[in-house]
Formats: sequence, C-alpha cells, structure tokens
Amino acid sequence: ELNLSAKLDLGAFYAEVTLQWGVPRAELQAKASILQPAELYLAAALSKLSGKSFSFVVEAYRADRAKGWGALARSLGIKPGSKEFKALKDKLDASRTKLKKK
Repeated sequence: ELNLSAKLDLGAFYAEVTLQWGVPRAELQAKASILQPAELYLAAALSKLSGKSFSFVVEAYRADRAKGWGALARSLGIKPGSKEFKALKDKLDASRTKLKKK
C-alpha cells in the first residue's frame, strides 16, 4: 500500500520520510534503485530508532534480506512491543494516511 501511494508522488514520499525520520532526500534517492519505497521508509525508520546510519541499515538488510525486516529490527535492538516499535508503527500509520490523501 505504501509503495503504491509513494509511486503516485515520489516527491511527497521523500518529503514525508525526511520529515518523519530525518533521512535527507538525496540519501533516499541514492538507494531508490535498489529498494522499493516501503523498504526505504523502513530503512529510514530503523536507522533513526537504532541510531545506526541509513546506509548501514540498507546494507544490513541487503546482506540478509531473506530474514526480513523484523529480524533486522531485532538485531538493531528494536523489539516487538517496545516503545521504538510502537513509534515506528504509529508513524507508519500517519505517513500512510498522509500519502493516501495526496
């Protein structure tokens, strides 16, 4: 769902990710050829919540993509049900709603 909304207006998507997670548009665009918009969003979120760089999170995901985002989040110290996990879920829901309206 996020991929579809993002692809309708990539500029608004990049602005939203930058606003929510602080990853500059140029960094997002640099990885856009290897990740879908929803993956960029999750990488940005996990970067901010874990304190790791965006590039580090992207490369960690690419190195072990088969395990999925949940496993990566846990390896970065973000446990299901934690305040970080809840923040991710809340911001994702808010972003999804904003992007649908555009």
